[in-house]
Amino acid sequence: MEMSDNDIETKKLNQSINARFSTLKICKSYQNFEKWKKSVGVPEETKVFICDWNYPDVSEAFKRRGWYKNEDSESPYFNVKYARKARIPKNLHDWQILNHFPRNYDLSAKWNLATTIRKNEILTKTSYLTYFPRCFQMEKEGLNEFCNVYKLIYATSMLKKTLENPNQSGKNILKAISICRRWVSDLKNKRAKPLESLIYEDDWRELQNPPTTNDPLTESNLEEISTTLNSLKFLDPQYNLNGERNIWIIKPGRKSRGRDIKILTDLEDIKSYTLEPNYWVCQKYIENPFLVNSKKFDIRQWVLISNSNPLTIWIYNKCYLRFTALDFSFDDLSNNFMHLTNNSISKNAENFEKVDSGFMWHMDQFQAYLYETYGKDVWPELHKEIKNIVINCILTVGKLGRKNSFELLGLDLMVDTNLKPWLIEINTSPAMDYSTAVTESLVKQVSEDLLKVVIDKTPDSGNFELCYTQNTRLV
Repeated sequence: MEMSDNDIETKKLNQSINARFSTLKICKSYQNFEKWKKSVGVPEETKVFICDWNYPDVSEAFKRRGWYKNEDSESPYFNVKYARKARIPKNLHDWQILNHFPRNYDLSAKWNLATTIRKNEILTKTSYLTYFPRCFQMEKEGLNEFCNVYKLIYATSMLKKTLENPNQSGKNILKAISICRRWVSDLKNKRAKPLESLIYEDDWRELQNPPTTNDPLTESNLEEISTTLNSLKFLDPQYNLNGERNIWIIKPGRKSRGRDIKILTDLEDIKSYTLEPNYWVCQKYIENPFLVNSKKFDIRQWVLISNSNPLTIWIYNKCYLRFTALDFSFDDLSNNFMHLTNNSISKNAENFEKVDSGFMWHMDQFQAYLYETYGKDVWPELHKEIKNIVINCILTVGKLGRKNSFELLGLDLMVDTNLKPWLIEINTSPAMDYSTAVTESLVKQVSEDLLKVVIDKTPDSGNFELCYTQNTRLV
């Protein structure tokens, strides 16, 4: 229905009144702020910040710029607030700057990330399967889908093992061929069928029958296995990381620092472990990790979103590696010192004090190691892939909300034996303490460079590199 002239005039009048009211509120908030400044002896032209105790280097960076620190973390009087908790304060004014976006939880909470990246991949025109290991919320539809994917990868693993040891046989191998051929057909048709139609309960029971040597596989069977696996390798971007053991890593969806993480292979064990409500997510374990001196590692990559409209993304060109405390092995999946790289885990290892670096490397150490290993500098290409992962995962959120905010993120990535990086998780309010000598120098530097971008806004952005702005990739 079209609006009448009177309705249009009324709407314009209401908009004008709202705009004036908003302006009055802003003026009043400024006036109250100026009164507060005067009451505590802060010069009128001096800007004020609030910063949690967790970030002493950020505080020092503000002070070097002549800012005054308001020690009351709950005070409404500030120009910029840098807080650890991603909570939007009540009565926050548009002119006040906060280091969090309202919708950052869609990235930082493992529970949310598991669906954000998958549901919104249309925004990036890039399949999440090319950069994020399969991950499922362990309840309702997510649990059902996980069980079906687990069974498909189980069947694939059987065929991989059969090619390595073709002497074993049995109906379960033939059934695995049939299931994997259905999966190939489904992938070619871009998932025209629901996953549960690819493997039935009878199929699953038959798959679990022990192999026999009574009826050896024929050359035709082996050729069919090879052809099917080659098709899966071409169609499934995660074929290599799936490996042969069907290992999964289970995490509480809203906890950090490696708490309550479990690595399991048995379907019933996984379902049993996730029965108690804890926002569990189950992610495919990368079974072909790139190792450095026999140890697993991840890369902590700082990323800065300095604006939500237009979306503006920066990547820090000084990242660092975090290693496991013990050499990698599939023999003991219960030993977190072999499989988890969290500093909060590694620092409890018996050999932690004996390692000067605290199981960490600067990026340049890794770059030198790669050069020595491959005979050429492969880091620039690897880091370019990381930059594209950064852009893709942030784009999946859509609108982050609130223009006058910024966000420093800590992305954790792993690298496989093909030098392909994979996003594992994203952290808001990443740790900025001196956990090791490696992080001490980097934290001081990133704190200063952060303010160069969000406060100074000069051409000097330190080690932050602009990689996305105005709907344009710059990598």
